[in-house]
Amino acid sequence: MVWPAIKRRKKHIFLVLIAIFLIALTLKSIQLTVGLIKSNPILQGWQFYTYLSAPILTLTSALTISSFKIGKKIQSKKHHKEQIDDERGFIKQILKRRIKNMDLEDLEEHRELIEDTELSEEALEPYQIKWNRHLDLVNNSIEKLRHEEEISDLEQEKQGLIENIETLSEQKQSLKKTEQERQQTEGEAFLEGYKDCLYANVEMMTDKQKDLLAKEGFELTHQWDIFEKKSVEVMVKKRSNENPSHAYLVSAIQRYIQNEIDPDVKIYETKMPDIVFTIAGEKWAIEIETGSVLRKSSKQLKEKVSMLNKKYSKRWFFVVSNKNSLAKYRNFGDTIDRAKVIEKLEGVANGED
Repeated sequence: MVWPAIKRRKKHIFLVLIAIFLIALTLKSIQLTVGLIKSNPILQGWQFYTYLSAPILTLTSALTISSFKIGKKIQSKKHHKEQIDDERGFIKQILKRRIKNMDLEDLEEHRELIEDTELSEEALEPYQIKWNRHLDLVNNSIEKLRHEEEISDLEQEKQGLIENIETLSEQKQSLKKTEQERQQTEGEAFLEGYKDCLYANVEMMTDKQKDLLAKEGFELTHQWDIFEKKSVEVMVKKRSNENPSHAYLVSAIQRYIQNEIDPDVKIYETKMPDIVFTIAGEKWAIEIETGSVLRKSSKQLKEKVSMLNKKYSKRWFFVVSNKNSLAKYRNFGDTIDRAKVIEKLEGVANGED
């Protein structure tokens, strides 16, 4: 359309019109001056040129000023057009970039270049829609790639944690195995000390050690300690139908004899005496009684006494767990209360009995 073009150049047209007006005004002034001179002979001669020079100078000045302004305006317009062309060239370059082929770093540099470049509305006007779409695509692509990068970092972190967990699990299993082996070794060494024992004093034992003994058939009970002369908590290992008191006394007396009198002391659970040991080449026997045999069968007790007298003569004696049974068992042979068994054995060892 012609009118918008004229509108855009209205300042330029206005200056041209002013110049034309000044030219016309100057020409009219010259015309009037010439007519005045011709009608007045006095003004002829040098005065003619004086009157004529004024409008000419005015016209020249007007034309010079107008030419300068018009030239300046044309130069400014040319520079503006070049600037718009440069900006649009930049816009075209930006719009040609293939966003899909860029990585995150390139996209961020691309966006930074766009944000740092100032563009006029006039340069952007023909490309405004494409420009906005391009910016949206760049921003969305950056957000997407950042999200993917975060997911990738989290996946790597997750994988690292899984590997650490697996490593720690292996270390834990290794330590557990080592600990189990150590405990097994310690447990075996601990049980070795009670291999031939029927009782164990548990006062200083840990729960774990008690559990080890329990697995070997030991059970927790309270018995009169022949060494400390008081009731203590012990674990005993019964043989056959043996009761805890009998098992404790047999094992406790055996331990004393083994440490103090005869290292080769023997214990039995058949028709033989409960304990057999040697002093000065002679065999001695001890029969432990809790009262159950006398209550069940005195005949069995008499047979046992007969065997003891025949084989050991007077070198044997009863040890009873209940002092109330002393009188009854003394009818069958030498009998002592469990509280005095250590003194009895010391006497035997010293030849006093």
